[in-house]
Amino acid sequence: MSLFLRGLKFLKAIAGRVVSKSLQSVFRNKKITLAYYLNELGVRLIVLSKRMMLKINSFAVDKHIVENQDRFLLLHKNIDSEIKKQRRFYSSYKYFAGYPYQQLSILNTFGDRNTEERFDNYGLSSLITHKDTVLDIGCNCGFMAIYTAFRTGCKVYGVDVNAYMINIGRHVADYLNISNLVHLEAVRFQEYKTDNKFSVIFSFASHWTDDKNHRPDFHDYMVRLHNLLDKDGLLIFESHTADVGNEEFYNKMQDQRKLFLWDGSKLLDNNTRELYIMRKISPPNL
Repeated sequence: MSLFLRGLKFLKAIAGRVVSKSLQSVFRNKKITLAYYLNELGVRLIVLSKRMMLKINSFAVDKHIVENQDRFLLLHKNIDSEIKKQRRFYSSYKYFAGYPYQQLSILNTFGDRNTEERFDNYGLSSLITHKDTVLDIGCNCGFMAIYTAFRTGCKVYGVDVNAYMINIGRHVADYLNISNLVHLEAVRFQEYKTDNKFSVIFSFASHWTDDKNHRPDFHDYMVRLHNLLDKDGLLIFESHTADVGNEEFYNKMQDQRKLFLWDGSKLLDNNTRELYIMRKISPPNL
């Protein structure tokens, strides 16, 4: 076979893989969209069921849900509106096909990763109290921070570059009547300015981002988190899936022992991520 034909065969094989990967992405996004609309249909069926039960027997229904069903539907309409505006106006990379990366089961909101399960798996109820002030970096719609405030009564701050996801979080905090505890800001973390010190920081796969809006030097990033924490503050750090088993990442983490104390890590999500509970060293051992 001539060199030209071998080259042509190679290019065809590459093109085939590219097309196949592209089609897989398209089909995945279509399935996510279908799942979203099925979830929203389910929300409306839940409300319809509650209304029917109220007509049958007013004592058989949770009156709190019935009284708030209009607010509940409005919440979901507001979320849908933000998703549609994001699709139209937001030009940057969109996680999870443009739908919230996080889901909140207590409000039947659609998303990729379940907030309540993560809250329990990370052991946050034993780490955070109402006295804490939490910063959530790259918070998406802020559900981890919001749910933490809802469960513990602590004050939370969240930052994310995507204003539409931030607006979704604000709608949810307002619905839960905890807007006084929740402060969400649409800003790149490298441009975030605050005079606050935080007793807890969430860095959930936020030391670099797929949308390329945040690609800092790892040590510089950890130094900034150290500076934002109160004395003896807690950093709850989740790795990316690409970090698990990555020797370079582990070496970088070991370098941070001058800034933080921690004892091993916990594997999450079928061993695809690692969780580190890290305590600030004051002053750092530089």
